[in-house]
Amino acid sequence: MNSAYASSLSALWKALSLASRERMLFATWGTFLVAGAISYWVEFAVQKHPRSIRSFLNYCFPWRDWKSASARVDVVLYFIGKGTDRLIGGIGLVLVGVLSVYVSRYLDAAFSSTARTNGGVLDVLILGCLFFLAVDFANYTTHLMEHKIPLLWEFHKVHHSASFLSPLTTARFHPLEKMIDSVFSSLFVGLIAGVAKHFYNFSVAELLGIVAAGNAIATLAVLDSLRHSQFPVSFGLFDRVILSPHMHQLHHSVKLEHWDKNMGNKLSIWDWCFRTGFKPDKGEALRYGTGQSEDTDYESVLNCYILPIVKSYRLCKQSLGTESAEVDDTQPIQSVQSTQSLSQLPQTESFMD
Repeated sequence: MNSAYASSLSALWKALSLASRERMLFATWGTFLVAGAISYWVEFAVQKHPRSIRSFLNYCFPWRDWKSASARVDVVLYFIGKGTDRLIGGIGLVLVGVLSVYVSRYLDAAFSSTARTNGGVLDVLILGCLFFLAVDFANYTTHLMEHKIPLLWEFHKVHHSASFLSPLTTARFHPLEKMIDSVFSSLFVGLIAGVAKHFYNFSVAELLGIVAAGNAIATLAVLDSLRHSQFPVSFGLFDRVILSPHMHQLHHSVKLEHWDKNMGNKLSIWDWCFRTGFKPDKGEALRYGTGQSEDTDYESVLNCYILPIVKSYRLCKQSLGTESAEVDDTQPIQSVQSTQSLSQLPQTESFMD
């Protein structure tokens, strides 16, 4: 093993250490509290309000919103997800491993097999960028499908039914939706990993390490933990490349013009390329949810697991002509014909006001 290869692997594993669950959990809440502290200090200084530890905690964790049914569901789904995510992630890892081996063997057989090289630091960085772009595009694609395909929307609706956004909302997904996302991303990663194995001596574990390290670094860089929060952070001109927290918060808005916008995960370039990008106005206050009365149906943890299956089953029966359509709210939000304007929707005070 040459020194360059050894150095690259050493840097890789150091970067990968950032991806440990404990450190990422610390980074998530650390980022949230730092952003909250800055926002609190500026806002209270401008308005000349007295500052205290109690008011700071209430600013970052508004009790009215955290005690809501939506927030309680987020908490339970977050801890349940700790267990189900391991199973789903394991299936994704197996798929990547199997696909990468088959792709590399096919390339070895189809082309004259040349001696594999030991990748250096530059090779690791290039592969990391390729994996990152592939996974981010896969995430954009599945997210778009979940909004446009009625069957998938029934599962994704669990996430969009949240009326309050917090870092815990990141885990507010149905397990079947997570499985679809994982499988789709694994296909992209497996193909690239197979090509990489054809040229380099990297093992599957090392390639997966590059993927994990790249994802961890990008998660921190784009302030991912603020996407589901009350802090409308914008990146200014960089919103054309990176999806800022405020852009994703707009994605959850009940306003008609915000539906099906800002589908990207970490990059916004896919949204601007495929005309799903929408830049929020500075200081624009948002209300969250699907804008439909059925949001209250998902204020139960059990309903978050059962209703998507029941409603998707009904959709399948309707498509086969064995059952007539009963309600419009089984359709994706972009196909719902609203019978009232947004101004007629029940108004609640925004926690961002």
